[in-house]
Amino acid sequence: MEIMHLPISTEDRQTFFHMKTLLVVLLPVIAMSLSGCQTTSTPEEDVALVDAASPITPMAISTVSVDPGAGTATVVVPVNTQYIIEWRMSTGWSQRITVTSNIAGVLEKQVGEPKANALVWRHPHNTGAVPETLTVLFEHKDDLGNWDPSTIRTRALRTTHKVRFVIDAQDHQNDPKPVWNNSQLVFRW
Repeated sequence: MEIMHLPISTEDRQTFFHMKTLLVVLLPVIAMSLSGCQTTSTPEEDVALVDAASPITPMAISTVSVDPGAGTATVVVPVNTQYIIEWRMSTGWSQRITVTSNIAGVLEKQVGEPKANALVWRHPHNTGAVPETLTVLFEHKDDLGNWDPSTIRTRALRTTHKVRFVIDAQDHQNDPKPVWNNSQLVFRW
């Protein structure tokens, strides 16, 4: 069996080369877009656990409010904003986080088993033409296997973005030396 070779013009070769180059350049961008969970970040945002001593950028008062003993926080995200939520853990106790939107319902309901200094996940979300109010609930499993609200606090974080803050949680409300990195939910946009 004989294979025939068709003559290819120089113009066709150049077009093929440009298309191949474009594909090589765009393929990683397309792959990141399709993955949904991986986003680019700056080195300051990839620290294993969010350091309590980091220099801070002021956060708008209306952005987040917390009810420390109930383990709940309310976050207001502006219109037409892509925001990133990431969950970090360093705990010997099981953790549970629920993020509910006043528009979209439950955005995240995640349970994490004990981990040491781990980024559990990082997910992007988008708001529409109206501001979105998120309610965040932090819980931990006690010695008897019951889910109890965690004690929480919030603080602004150093950033190159418009807003970046963390909601820290500790397991035991009466701990004389609180450990605030048991569960950390970081928001940025």
